[in-house]
Amino acid sequence: MMVSGFICERYGNQARTESLIEANARLPLEEQLAVTDSRVIICPNGKETGDNYWNMDQMIEQLKNAIKIARRLFSNAIIHWVFDNSSCHGSLPHDAITDTKMNVGPGGKAPCMKDTVIPDDNPFGKGGQTQCLQFPSDLPPNHEHYNFRGLPKGMKILAAECGYDVSKLIGQCATCKLEHSWKPHLDLTPHEIYLADEADGNDSGEEDERPFSCCLRRLLENQGDIKNQTSLLQEIVEEAGYKCHFLPKFHPELNPIETAHRLLDEALAACPLITIRRFFRRSGRYLSVYQQGATGYLAEFAVRKYASHRSVTRHDLDEAEKAWKLKQLKDAKKKLFYRCFCSYMIISGVNRMFATYFTLYRRPEKLRPTSKFGRGGA
Repeated sequence: MMVSGFICERYGNQARTESLIEANARLPLEEQLAVTDSRVIICPNGKETGDNYWNMDQMIEQLKNAIKIARRLFSNAIIHWVFDNSSCHGSLPHDAITDTKMNVGPGGKAPCMKDTVIPDDNPFGKGGQTQCLQFPSDLPPNHEHYNFRGLPKGMKILAAECGYDVSKLIGQCATCKLEHSWKPHLDLTPHEIYLADEADGNDSGEEDERPFSCCLRRLLENQGDIKNQTSLLQEIVEEAGYKCHFLPKFHPELNPIETAHRLLDEALAACPLITIRRFFRRSGRYLSVYQQGATGYLAEFAVRKYASHRSVTRHDLDEAEKAWKLKQLKDAKKKLFYRCFCSYMIISGVNRMFATYFTLYRRPEKLRPTSKFGRGGA
């Protein structure tokens, strides 16, 4: 089972209230909303009777319904929509400009992509010009690309239209090919291993020093109109007149719905509003702690220590840091005492064992216990 939904601090689960449902029923049929709850529950099982697995189309449909519900709940308001920074949420539209799907030359099986505008920072003075990624379908017969009318132009022609010299550029160099590769390369030459190591080093946060003109793919992917494309979610939210935000990666504690989704479906339906508001306050405390520069165990300790606060101030964080250091000192003393105590018990046990041994078996002959038949036995 998979649950996807939207929550807000005012109403909890983003769904129409009973009064809005009654008001919606009195509206004309063309103005009524068919969906009353933004939550979607699916049970995919791979069978014909089961639901389909969650995909981008279902998410977009859910978001559009959630926007309609939010517009009724918060009329005349600018709503801020917050999403996790996942690969699914960052998916581009179907007609987005994707250099990895382009051919070097014209034609081929490359998909058709939307028109774009050459960036203003174009070094050849062509910024602001509209650029079509497909040839017009009404090309004259004497045109050199007449056979490719209505088909994609390809990377080489697109780069040339931007003013770049593409006479010596290939489609993709070896370094970029290894960088974009999804499959492991088991049989590599020493030079390919060096290129792979260089490509891995570029992901460490350091600035990539390779030139932008090493190949056509790298040249196009660093163009502003391709590099700064917005996701499909962001486009839909902004078209509705609202704001879209993406949380940092690997920080689910900043999203209150992640805490709410730990519950079962029945618990989600019965989750009280005060509990959801506590989830929002908890995420707000994490945000305030991270803004103060705290990370790791200190951030977790400060959030737990000031659980009754909406946010953690700098003074609170300083006090939490002192308490955290004191707690670490006490824990260290406890560990030291435990180790010393264990060592003492071990040493004491060994001493008692040796004392018993020497008492029973190393004392004089006359003190040793004898049998009832005397020293010599029977």
